[in-house]
Amino acid sequence: MFDYLPVIKLQPDELPGFFARKEFSNRHVYAAEFYETDMFEPKDPVEPFDLDTYFTEPERYQARFADFLPYLSAIVNGIYWAPEYPRLISKKELKAATRKKGNCPLIAIGDITCDIEGSIEMTMKAMTSTKPVYVYYPTDDSITDGFAGTGIAMMTIDSYRQSFRGKQRPLLESRFYRFYRHLQRQTSKMSRRIWKLLLRCAAHLLRIVENCRSGSNS
Repeated sequence: MFDYLPVIKLQPDELPGFFARKEFSNRHVYAAEFYETDMFEPKDPVEPFDLDTYFTEPERYQARFADFLPYLSAIVNGIYWAPEYPRLISKKELKAATRKKGNCPLIAIGDITCDIEGSIEMTMKAMTSTKPVYVYYPTDDSITDGFAGTGIAMMTIDSYRQSFRGKQRPLLESRFYRFYRHLQRQTSKMSRRIWKLLLRCAAHLLRIVENCRSGSNS
């Protein structure tokens, strides 16, 4: 649906200059796609960004995404995240950004990954397709269900668990377990680092399957 809108795409590093020139038009929608090198940086300022190192040694990296908050009105997050990785946005960073008058136009976040207090720390609970949104207030770290309010609308639908609990669950489970077993046998056919990363992602999904299996089936 978004592609049918009159979209002008910008690179993340173009946003500050674009805003400084005030070249906005209400006839267009502006979008920027962020990659790991845009969102994170090495803690050592002299160390260059390396994607392989970021995935395998995340403790050496920190987020830099908060630098872009003054230029974003809506965020859609779909990155892979685990507790050892830096957060994309913390509550502290968002509170600091919104505290400056006119410095943070953010009104909505769609967190597809839906990791509770994960890459988006303001993702405080999972919603459903019938009740998809709550409003988060950075000033006092509170939330209210629904769209009404002056805070930031958070759409945090746990689509993975809903899928595993729906009619497609048996098919999804069988295909996933076959993939997981296949991946375990591939250690000699790919880079050890890449294999470890893929196995970590698969293990994360496996935990979701097991959690859904032990929970409600409705």
